[in-house]
Amino acid sequence: MLSMCLAQGAVAQAPGDVALSLPYPQQDGDRLAVTIGVGPIGRQQIVVRTQAGDRLGTISLFGVPSGQSGGTYVIPVPPGAVRNGTLALRLTIIANGQPRPPTADEVTSIELLQTRR
Repeated sequence: MLSMCLAQGAVAQAPGDVALSLPYPQQDGDRLAVTIGVGPIGRQQIVVRTQAGDRLGTISLFGVPSGQSGGTYVIPVPPGAVRNGTLALRLTIIANGQPRPPTADEVTSIELLQTRR
């Protein structure tokens, strides 16, 4: 099960699934993004999708020495991906062509950012 360090308002669900609550009610013009802390994943990829199946992005580490953490990545989120103040995501590790949920060592944190213009 994905039991990573989650931001306040985040709820872990099924393995690889997470629900993130908006910090405040969404308004027209709000910009949304997800920050994902990545541990050592080697040549694997992390695919980030909404639970509806829409792909938001893929994290691949290039130039990071084997065994070292990958850092923090920012993935933009379209406003329509949020339902009732919640962004439901599914994170998947692709290893040797096979999908599986990430471990807490592979995805170390996740946070939903909301900024206003």
